[in-house]
Amino acid sequence: MSPSVFWLLFAILLFITEIITPFFLFSLFSISALITSFFSLFFPGLIIIQILIFVLLSTLFTFTIRRIFIKYLSRDDKGGIKTNVDAYVGRVCKVIVTIDNSKDTGVCEIDGIRWKAHSEDGPIIYENSFAKIVKVEGAHLYVVKQN
Repeated sequence: MSPSVFWLLFAILLFITEIITPFFLFSLFSISALITSFFSLFFPGLIIIQILIFVLLSTLFTFTIRRIFIKYLSRDDKGGIKTNVDAYVGRVCKVIVTIDNSKDTGVCEIDGIRWKAHSEDGPIIYENSFAKIVKVEGAHLYVVKQN
């Protein structure tokens, strides 16, 4: 197998790994492998140089491009990236069952998932209206009526 084919297959494997994981890291390695594959077309005998190019590009991309992308992603109050249910805060959900805190009723749906919901500021929020998520505690959304 020629080095350029190896680097191309390695790039594809890394890209598939990126699809499976949420880190935005393996795609940078995949780009590094693609560039190394291109280099290996012209210099197929310089395996050590190819590995060095891959390692240097991967390091460069990890410490520059990845930081730029993460900077513009959603962040939590501690400066980290919002993930899982924390990413729901600030988004709008649809009220499926009327939210009435006095009767302990209310269900909202977001991204096809139904959640027990409570009105954060107290008023009843009626079925088929929309609400903004202000916090998530356990399996409960706390929402305010969306205007």
